[in-house]
Amino acid sequence: MNLKITFLVNSFNSILFGFFTACAFENESAEVQWNGNLEQFDKEFSFSKNLEAETMLTREADGLPFSGLLVLTSEGTKSVQGYLNGKLNGKSIKQNNDGSYVEAYFQYGEQHGEMKFYDSSKKLRSTILYENGKLKSLSAKK
Repeated sequence: MNLKITFLVNSFNSILFGFFTACAFENESAEVQWNGNLEQFDKEFSFSKNLEAETMLTREADGLPFSGLLVLTSEGTKSVQGYLNGKLNGKSIKQNNDGSYVEAYFQYGEQHGEMKFYDSSKKLRSTILYENGKLKSLSAKK
Protein backbone atom coordinates (compact mmCIF):
# COMPACT_ATOMS: atom_id res chain seq x y z
CA MET A 1 0.00 0.00 0.00
CA ASN A 2 1.31 3.43 -0.79
CA LEU A 3 1.79 6.00 1.95
CA LYS A 4 -1.31 8.06 1.05
CA ILE A 5 -3.65 5.04 1.19
CA THR A 6 -2.05 3.78 4.41
CA PHE A 7 -2.66 7.22 5.93
CA LEU A 8 -6.33 7.14 4.85
CA VAL A 9 -6.89 3.68 6.33
CA ASN A 10 -5.18 4.65 9.59
CA SER A 11 -7.16 7.90 9.73
CA PHE A 12 -10.44 6.08 9.32
CA ASN A 13 -9.55 3.51 11.97
CA SER A 14 -8.80 6.40 14.35
CA ILE A 15 -12.17 7.94 13.53
CA LEU A 16 -13.93 4.64 14.17
CA PHE A 17 -12.39 3.86 17.49
CA GLY A 18 -11.54 7.33 18.76
CA PHE A 19 -15.00 8.70 18.18
CA PHE A 20 -16.99 5.46 18.65
CA THR A 21 -17.58 5.21 14.96
CA ALA A 22 -20.29 7.08 13.26
CA CYS A 23 -23.22 5.31 11.80
CA ALA A 24 -26.94 5.35 11.27
CA PHE A 25 -29.58 2.78 10.43
CA GLU A 26 -30.11 2.13 6.77
CA ASN A 27 -33.60 3.48 7.38
CA GLU A 28 -32.75 7.18 7.29
CA SER A 29 -35.99 8.05 9.06
CA ALA A 30 -35.19 5.92 12.12
CA GLU A 31 -36.13 7.61 15.37
CA VAL A 32 -33.27 8.90 17.53
CA GLN A 33 -33.13 6.86 20.73
CA TRP A 34 -30.31 8.83 22.38
CA ASN A 35 -28.77 12.27 21.80
CA GLY A 36 -25.96 13.76 23.84
CA ASN A 37 -22.32 14.66 24.29
CA LEU A 38 -19.30 12.51 25.06
CA GLU A 39 -19.49 13.08 28.82
CA GLN A 40 -23.14 11.96 28.90
CA PHE A 41 -22.33 8.98 26.65
CA ASP A 42 -19.57 7.82 29.01
CA LYS A 43 -21.99 7.96 31.96
CA GLU A 44 -24.86 6.16 30.25
CA PHE A 45 -23.10 3.53 28.10
CA SER A 46 -20.26 1.05 28.18
CA PHE A 47 -18.73 -1.46 25.82
CA SER A 48 -18.81 -5.04 27.04
CA LYS A 49 -18.26 -8.54 25.64
CA ASN A 50 -21.04 -11.01 24.97
CA LEU A 51 -20.72 -14.81 25.34
CA GLU A 52 -19.05 -15.01 21.91
CA ALA A 53 -16.46 -12.39 23.03
CA GLU A 54 -17.92 -9.79 20.65
CA THR A 55 -17.82 -6.15 21.75
CA MET A 56 -21.27 -4.64 22.28
CA LEU A 57 -22.62 -1.26 23.34
CA THR A 58 -24.73 -1.60 26.49
CA ARG A 59 -26.65 0.84 28.68
CA GLU A 60 -25.24 1.27 32.17
CA ALA A 61 -28.76 1.39 33.64
CA ASP A 62 -29.76 -2.16 32.70
CA GLY A 63 -26.70 -3.77 31.05
CA LEU A 64 -28.73 -4.66 27.96
CA PRO A 65 -27.38 -4.25 24.40
CA PHE A 66 -28.40 -0.92 22.89
CA SER A 67 -30.56 -0.85 19.76
CA GLY A 68 -31.44 2.44 18.15
CA LEU A 69 -30.10 5.59 16.63
CA LEU A 70 -27.47 7.38 18.70
CA VAL A 71 -26.35 10.97 18.03
CA LEU A 72 -23.08 11.90 19.68
CA THR A 73 -21.74 15.46 19.64
CA SER A 74 -18.21 16.10 20.80
CA GLU A 75 -15.75 18.93 20.30
CA GLY A 76 -15.60 19.59 16.57
CA THR A 77 -17.57 16.51 15.46
CA LYS A 78 -21.04 15.06 15.21
CA SER A 79 -21.58 11.32 14.82
CA VAL A 80 -24.76 9.45 14.05
CA GLN A 81 -24.57 5.81 15.06
CA GLY A 82 -27.02 3.02 14.47
CA TYR A 83 -26.92 0.00 16.73
CA LEU A 84 -28.75 -3.29 16.54
CA ASN A 85 -28.42 -5.55 19.57
CA GLY A 86 -25.34 -3.65 20.69
CA LYS A 87 -23.52 -3.80 17.35
CA LEU A 88 -22.96 -1.10 14.77
CA ASN A 89 -25.35 -1.57 11.90
CA GLY A 90 -26.14 0.44 8.76
CA LYS A 91 -24.85 3.70 7.33
CA SER A 92 -22.16 5.48 9.31
CA ILE A 93 -21.58 9.24 9.27
CA LYS A 94 -19.08 11.38 11.16
CA GLN A 95 -18.95 15.07 10.31
CA ASN A 96 -16.37 17.62 11.39
CA ASN A 97 -17.20 21.27 12.04
CA ASP A 98 -15.36 22.26 8.85
CA GLY A 99 -17.93 20.27 6.84
CA SER A 100 -15.65 17.33 5.95
CA TYR A 101 -17.15 13.95 6.68
CA VAL A 102 -16.81 10.18 6.40
CA GLU A 103 -19.53 7.73 5.41
CA ALA A 104 -19.16 4.01 6.06
CA TYR A 105 -21.45 1.01 6.27
CA PHE A 106 -21.65 -1.69 8.91
CA GLN A 107 -23.37 -5.04 8.98
CA TYR A 108 -23.67 -6.86 12.32
CA GLY A 109 -20.74 -4.90 13.75
CA GLU A 110 -18.35 -5.31 10.80
CA GLN A 111 -17.47 -2.82 8.10
CA HIS A 112 -19.28 -3.86 4.95
CA GLY A 113 -19.55 -1.75 1.81
CA GLU A 114 -18.04 1.55 0.76
CA MET A 115 -16.33 3.97 3.08
CA LYS A 116 -16.14 7.44 1.51
CA PHE A 117 -14.09 10.45 2.62
CA TYR A 118 -15.38 13.91 1.65
CA ASP A 119 -13.58 17.22 2.07
CA SER A 120 -15.11 20.40 3.48
CA SER A 121 -16.49 21.34 0.05
CA LYS A 122 -18.33 17.97 -0.09
CA LYS A 123 -15.95 16.66 -2.79
CA LEU A 124 -15.27 12.92 -2.67
CA ARG A 125 -11.58 12.42 -1.82
CA SER A 126 -11.26 8.64 -1.54
CA THR A 127 -13.22 5.41 -1.33
CA ILE A 128 -12.36 2.20 0.50
CA LEU A 129 -14.39 -0.97 0.00
CA TYR A 130 -14.91 -3.51 2.79
CA GLU A 131 -16.60 -6.88 2.58
CA ASN A 132 -17.58 -8.59 5.82
CA GLY A 133 -14.93 -6.68 7.75
CA LYS A 134 -12.13 -7.27 5.23
CA LEU A 135 -10.49 -4.58 3.13
CA LYS A 136 -11.21 -5.20 -0.58
CA SER A 137 -10.07 -2.14 -2.49
CA LEU A 138 -8.88 1.48 -2.18
CA SER A 139 -9.17 4.41 -4.54
CA ALA A 140 -8.05 8.01 -4.08
CA LYS A 141 -9.41 10.93 -6.08
CA LYS A 142 -7.15 13.65 -7.44
